[in-house]
Parts: sequence; C-alpha cells; structure tokens
Amino acid sequence: MQNEQEQCLACRLYAEAIDLDESGQLVMLSFQDTSREAEILKALQDYQRLHNRSQQLSKIGHWDIDVKTMKLTGTDELFEIFGLPKGSPFKDFDAVVHPEDREGAIKIIENTINNGGRYDSTYRIVTHDNTLKWVHAIGESVIAEDGTLVEISGSVQEISSLKAVEEELYRMQKLKSLGVLAGGIAHDFNNIHTMVFGNISLALNNMADSQPGYRDLRQAEKAIHRATNLSNQLLTFAKGGNPVKTPLQLDVLIKNLVSMDLAGSNIKPELRLPGEGCVVDADRGQMEQVFSNLVINAIQAMPNGGYLYINVDSVEFPAPRWNLDSGKYVHVQIRDEGRGISEENIDLIFDPYFSTKATGNGLGLATVYSIINRHGGRINVNSQIGRGTTFDIYLPAGSDSLPEDTETDDAVSATGGRSGRILVMDDEPLLCELACKILEKEGFEVDITLSGSDVVKKYQQAIVVNRPYACVIMDLTIPGELGGKETVQEILRLHPEARAIVSSGYAVDPVMANYRDYGFKGVMPKPYNPTTMVKIVCEVLKAS
Repeated sequence: MQNEQEQCLACRLYAEAIDLDESGQLVMLSFQDTSREAEILKALQDYQRLHNRSQQLSKIGHWDIDVKTMKLTGTDELFEIFGLPKGSPFKDFDAVVHPEDREGAIKIIENTINNGGRYDSTYRIVTHDNTLKWVHAIGESVIAEDGTLVEISGSVQEISSLKAVEEELYRMQKLKSLGVLAGGIAHDFNNIHTMVFGNISLALNNMADSQPGYRDLRQAEKAIHRATNLSNQLLTFAKGGNPVKTPLQLDVLIKNLVSMDLAGSNIKPELRLPGEGCVVDADRGQMEQVFSNLVINAIQAMPNGGYLYINVDSVEFPAPRWNLDSGKYVHVQIRDEGRGISEENIDLIFDPYFSTKATGNGLGLATVYSIINRHGGRINVNSQIGRGTTFDIYLPAGSDSLPEDTETDDAVSATGGRSGRILVMDDEPLLCELACKILEKEGFEVDITLSGSDVVKKYQQAIVVNRPYACVIMDLTIPGELGGKETVQEILRLHPEARAIVSSGYAVDPVMANYRDYGFKGVMPKPYNPTTMVKIVCEVLKAS
C-alpha cells in the first residue's frame, strides 16, 4: 500500500478544564485548522515586503497627519527622502522645504486642513547635508461620519532624476529653437559677409601695399573674418555642425591664426611647429574656431601679458586610449601663463553657458569641445591657480602630405588665364554679381541665375547648342524654389558627368558635410573670398 504524502497543517489549539462531580477534572482539547489563515497571513506579509520594497525603489513615502494634534506618522522612506530622523515632528518637514518653495507648500497643506479636498504639489527640499531634491506630494483629507476632518494622508515621491530629464529635454528644445533661429541669422549674415568680404578682397587685389587705405581694408577683412567665426560658433553649438572635412595642414593654420589673433596684444607666442606630419582631415572653418577660441581664451587669462606656448607634434597610440582608437594622431598643446582655473571649476569649463568671466557667454570652450568630438578627437585640460592652463588636443592624423596642387594657406593670388563657362545660382543678386566679377577676372565666362528651375533650363539649352557648362555653383537654399540639393539631381539626369559645387551659409547642413553623397563635386561654405572661390573651382575642374 502506497504511503500517503505527509502534509503539514497549521492549527490552533484550544484547551478547557471541566470540573467533574467527584471524579476530578476533565481537560477538553479542540483543534482548529488555520492553514488557510496562515496562507493569507503569509501572503499579506509578502505583499507588505513587496510594497515596502517598491516604495524604496520608487522613492515613495506615505504619511498621515492628525489635524487635532498635528502629529505626523510616516513610513521609513518618508523620513529618508527628507533626510530626517524617524519620528521627526511635522514642523521639521517645513524647515527642510527650500526657502523659495516653503510658503507655497505650507499654504497648500493649510488650505487642505481648513477646507478639505485634495492637493497635488511639486517643490524642492534641501536636506541637512545640503542635498537638493525635487519631490512630488499628493494628499487628501479624511472625513469622519459626522463630516468633521480628522486627518490628512498622502504620499511623497522623490523625482529629482525625472526633473533632471525634464530640464535636459527643455534645454534641448530651447537649443533646437535657438538652432533654427541661429541658422536663419547665420545664413543671412554669411551672405552679407561674403559680399563684404569678397568686395574688400577684390579691392585689395587691385591695390599696392603702400597705397592709402590698404591697411584699413586689410583690418576690415580681418574683422569680417572674426564676425563670421562668431556667428558660426553660435550655429555650431546650437545645431551641431557636421564637419566638412578636407586635408588640412594644421600647423600652418595655427601659425596664421596666432599671428592674426595676437596682433596688437601684449602676449608673446612661442611656437614649435614641425612643418610636416601635421595633416588632418578636418573642417577648416571649425578648426579656425577651435584654435582662435583657445588663443583668445589665453589672451583673456593674461591681462598683464605673458607667453603663449604652442607645440604641434605627432603621436601614435598602440592601443585605445581615453575614447580614442589606436593609431596616429596630431597633438597640439597650448599652454598659457594666466591666472589658472580653480579645482571646483575645472570639470565645468566645457559645459555650455558656464563661464568664469564676467562678460563671458560660456559658448567658446563648449564649442571647442563639440568640434573636437565631431572630428573624432580628444581635448584634455590641466590647470593650477596662478600657474596657468594647458590644453592638449588630439586629432586623427590624415594623409602623410597634402596633394601637390593644394595650397597650405590663404596667400594664393588670382592669376587669371582660365577658360570655360560657369553657371552661378544664388537668390542674392549682389552675391551673383560678386561671383561674376571674381570668375570673369580669372578668364571664365559666367552666367548667373536666381533659381534652380532656371539652372535646369539654362543647362539644358547649353547642351542643345553644344556649349556645355564646365561647372555649376549652386546655393543650397532658395526660398520658395528648387535649391541646390534638388537642382543637382535634375542636372545629373541631363548630364551624368556634370560638375557642381554646393555653396551655403548653412555650414552645418548635412549636405555641406557629405556633399559627394548628393552628387556634388565640391563644397564652398560662405563667406568666401575671391582666392577661395577660384581655388575651389579650379580644383573641381582639374579633378573631374
């Protein structure tokens, strides 16, 4: 016979003594099966543990206030959230509320005590160790059968992490709006800058260094260049700024920038530039922003003058380091003898809108950090109060040398003697006129148009009469019309070998960064000067 499985039962024992007549006593025992009761009790205990754990994880504390005695009772999590000892009185909770939020939080409680109902409130608290927390509190009145208010009960949840996410999203939305605004402003500014910059450069090309006004025009040219950097700095920070990469001799760029930025200052440069092995694939305009910002930062850090040390060399990491892959890098070290950065601020200097200067906007170093990251590089900083600051920048090395026909600085003069038909499209008539002057001076035959649809018509007519255009320069954005992105596709359908250059004041547009993916053979960010324009056109014509 199979043994029955043993089963453990919970039971409750009752015993009662009964007196018999002359026989003594009788003890009567009775048993009650409490297995189901034990199961329910265990389930309740498990639920309570789970409930307590969920409160801890979600940082929710429950509380009750007796309105007659104003005595508060609450869960352990409640006291932990407020950073108070268990059993603290209600008045201690008032003291923890942030001074700016205290009056409003107390008024809500008092209103509930006086009028009943429910409330929902969000406010800040500051614990005894100066930790700032955001909490969300809800409560409701408890009414007795006779209609009197006997207590208020509710819960408090710490929402500091949620609040941080909300603030970050809000900041990102503001930056997105700022980016849209900055993009439009920068586009218009860069069109204007191109016209001013280009005409000044044309005038300088026709003047000797000794002529009256030459020096003034050269200073104006530098000022326009600086203004462009400032508008692009805001745009790069606000919208991102995908780099338009080309081979770049970094030491030459730094040498030219230092000479320009330190002109008229009491800062003396000490440069160690190797002259070779310093080529990177980078966006020239963005690299100018990076090193101009760092040089200007050093100037402001040394109001009484001093030395600025800049060293450029190449390094190789055999294994990944920091956030960089293994490989060759160009290393630029910039060291000043300024006042230095305090320890509590050193980790904040790359944060947007943070500045230690009374007149600073906090965008300079934030922009530097953003650009270096987008180029796959790294920037480190070391500083000591009274002993200066050192920035170390690492950028992935490009090819060993620049192409033979690529100039390494902006000192390329227009020589003339070119030929070929070029079609220019821009919605700014003055800019078209400027482009016409620049290219015709070089020997090109130039047609201009203000819209993409006219470009397609002119290009088609040129094919029919067997006088094709050697190159088309197109503005990326034409309000209410076909822009460069759409027009180049129409041109390529007519002539798959067409050579097109995209130009725009929206330097951060992805089309500018990845122009070849959209069918363009070259890119010409605005503003540009005559030298840059001719150089890019010649490069496209020669490469195609």
